Amino acid sequence: MKTLVVALVLLLAACESQPSAASSTTPSPLEDYGPPPAAAPLIYARDSKHAGWYVGIDWTGKPRATIKLARPLDQFTNLVQSPDGSAFFSDDRGVSYGPILDALGRPQPTFPVPSGLRQIVWADDNRHLCSMSFQNGNFVLSWQVSTYTQTVAVVGTGPNPESGLGNAIGIVACAFETEPKAIVDRARSLVATEYSVIGLTDGRTLLHASIGSGIGNDVVTSHDARLIALNSLGSTGQGAAHTTVIDLTTGSSTTFDPSVDILAFSGDDRIAIATPHAWTSGFPTKLDAIDLATGRVLWRYDGAEELVTYLAQPGGEDFALMLKMVSDQALRPTIHVLIEHPDGSATVVPGAYVRP
Repeated sequence: MKTLVVALVLLLAACESQPSAASSTTPSPLEDYGPPPAAAPLIYARDSKHAGWYVGIDWTGKPRATIKLARPLDQFTNLVQSPDGSAFFSDDRGVSYGPILDALGRPQPTFPVPSGLRQIVWADDNRHLCSMSFQNGNFVLSWQVSTYTQTVAVVGTGPNPESGLGNAIGIVACAFETEPKAIVDRARSLVATEYSVIGLTDGRTLLHASIGSGIGNDVVTSHDARLIALNSLGSTGQGAAHTTVIDLTTGSSTTFDPSVDILAFSGDDRIAIATPHAWTSGFPTKLDAIDLATGRVLWRYDGAEELVTYLAQPGGEDFALMLKMVSDQALRPTIHVLIEHPDGSATVVPGAYVRP
């Protein structure tokens, strides 16, 4: 287990000590790397010199591709990649919308967008998406490919989420690689109160569970909809007695200290990254990677930067962390990318980027 701030400090010091002439012989991390290689999972971050350019970094930390959007996104809109970076959509202040972009960043034929669209999320197969819309008092779950939309089921009713009365339903997992299913949760005042597993072929409710205050009040799932974490949020001084991870395929569960707030699961479902303190804007983020089978901490980030976002390696155990200086509270902050490995080592991606 290593403290990774040392690696970052050493990297920055090394970059500052290099003579300016080195740029003529060493490729810049912000150059045009060409089209993405076939079948290579990539991590995308925005080029700091070109607003519409995004650099694809492979899981060894090497820049491998550049995509160029025809129209740069505004400061309120994020580019959301599929798990392997082979397709994209944009997200404007939490509301997702099309068109879907292909691996080169080109708009694809727009699928029929459901009326009242609230949310779109990528499926684990990098091709399908799941969406939630609000129509005439109903929360409607659908799935999409680039040219087709299939309505699945009405998964609940309630007031319009725009009313500010809470009680909204959202998608927390969309899986197609094995049994097509989605996990949705209902939240009241941003606190999850129940969750359901919905079959995407026939709309059947495969599982429904309430989340009482003594069980948990925040839901995180694995990419394949197999694992669900009911976070205590004990680090905030309130919440359940434990953070609990449930394997929905077997019903078995594992409990953790209530101070552990799980943020994500690895692509192979073996590791969870968690924060022992609330992930709060304006403060350094502390992270632990926990082996779910043993509870052992595999690596720890205890640096001075704040986590912006993260990605899990498809099918693997690595995590890519996008970190910024705490003082940078811009909507589109400058970031550094760290790729964490389960052996406790980390790859520092050279160069500064911008949040995608």
